[in-house]
Amino acid sequence: MSRQAGKGPGPQPLARRKPSAPAEPAERAAPGTPAGAGAAAAPLSRTGAAELEPGLRELRSSIANLRAAAEALGASAGSGGTRTGGTGRAGADQALLSAVIEEAERASRAVDRLTAILSGPGAMPTETGGAATVSVARLTAEIARRAGAELDLDVHLDGPIDGDLSVAPAFAVSILGALGRLRRDFSVSEVELQARRHSDLLSIEIAFAAREPEGSRLREQHGLVLAGGLRGEPALGAAARAAGGEAWLSIRRGEATFTLRLLLPLGPAA
Repeated sequence: MSRQAGKGPGPQPLARRKPSAPAEPAERAAPGTPAGAGAAAAPLSRTGAAELEPGLRELRSSIANLRAAAEALGASAGSGGTRTGGTGRAGADQALLSAVIEEAERASRAVDRLTAILSGPGAMPTETGGAATVSVARLTAEIARRAGAELDLDVHLDGPIDGDLSVAPAFAVSILGALGRLRRDFSVSEVELQARRHSDLLSIEIAFAAREPEGSRLREQHGLVLAGGLRGEPALGAAARAAGGEAWLSIRRGEATFTLRLLLPLGPAA
């Protein structure tokens, strides 16, 4: 090899690279937007769900009380509004009643949305979450059969029941406990049960009449009906609220008829 060839340029130093700037996000979030807002919402953690559950139960209970107050107000306005304050007073009472009912329904929808969030992936399981469900038609038939055999109480099923509706079977025990209270404590001999879909919930209405003096006593001690059965059945009110539902006794002033009302979460199609 010649010396001329050996005098070629030696290795050149590498060019110093400038530090690379952080990669810009594909889309810059607007100020105040939570991180990850453009992506799918992450499932609620078990801790977060557990913290929300007591608030949901309290809201359900409050809504039930609000609806009961609305029905009592409606009965009062219908029976004595015109005597106490004339047509104008009756109209004002009716407007107030409508506002109370509207607010109760709005609050119910808000709680339903929160319940849907809690029911998503990673949420704390509720009483019905992951549990077996039974068709509502089968559940009500079982309630009617056992009420007759065990409580000497006639349960008349009002109308056909949608075969696609399902619910947790555990509610049957709590409902039978409430029916047992009606039979033993307040001498109710027969009831009429209706079950239907109410928005995304199951509505169960159990209507009955109570003779005096049991009717007056029931108005004063109606909390006993939801407080648990005489044979140790779990309290219907607590069971409904624990599952994200509601239970209350509707009382009409001046009448001998009552209605036990339940709103319960629906399960998947049976």
